[in-house]
Amino acid sequence: NSDWNTVIETLETNIQSLRFLEFSPNGKYLLILDYDFEIYSTQNWEKVYFGDISTTDGSYYPAYDITWSGDGERLVISTGNDGGKMYEGPDWDEVTGTTSTGYYVAHHPSEDTLWYMTADGAVSEYELQNVPFVGDSWVQIQTYTVGAYNTGRMSISEDGDMIVAESWGDLYVYSSSTFQQEFYATGSNPVFSSTGTHLLYQTYDGYEIYSTDMWSKTSEIEEEKALPELEKANGSEDDEMCEACAI
Repeated sequence: NSDWNTVIETLETNIQSLRFLEFSPNGKYLLILDYDFEIYSTQNWEKVYFGDISTTDGSYYPAYDITWSGDGERLVISTGNDGGKMYEGPDWDEVTGTTSTGYYVAHHPSEDTLWYMTADGAVSEYELQNVPFVGDSWVQIQTYTVGAYNTGRMSISEDGDMIVAESWGDLYVYSSSTFQQEFYATGSNPVFSSTGTHLLYQTYDGYEIYSTDMWSKTSEIEEEKALPELEKANGSEDDEMCEACAI
């Protein structure tokens, strides 16, 4: 939507505060999450799920990160306790997830693969496998280690090759296959372009866009010019992420 003055829909919710407000990658769903959470279909803006993230014994562990599968039919909420919570559409039943104690999580866009990261830098990779006599189960297949201060909410590129972690005003980009650091910057709110060729993030002065090929800066947008420039760039091949950033 290039007209940012047009209200598409107004939603009324009983959730008192918003910890997460996020669309699924394919735009089919909108998540509103704190302790309670709601999932809305963007086709008709009807609420398709309402629940909370308490455990079966009534304990509460707050959400630190969330991730969707690429098709928008799986939602993972990481809490640092026993894999957090996992739900699958279209009925959004809770399903058995991992046993990870990671606080941060990323889902591969096209594969049944999850990465969890703990606050001290331990990374675990899980894959959904058909285990004999058990059925489909999440199996840990690899572990990695990153710096203890290089951890935070994770976002993954469209091809699944890169993961960016946001930590207290610092951004760390890792290869998803090795978790070797590929790029570092000071900033927040990182967004990969839809092709994975660029990374946009917010700085103190505005926004910067880097090419993920050679990690060279391709654009810098000052704060007072940010919104007009983002609207102008909306739909371009280089800066596909700008529309999402300006919402």
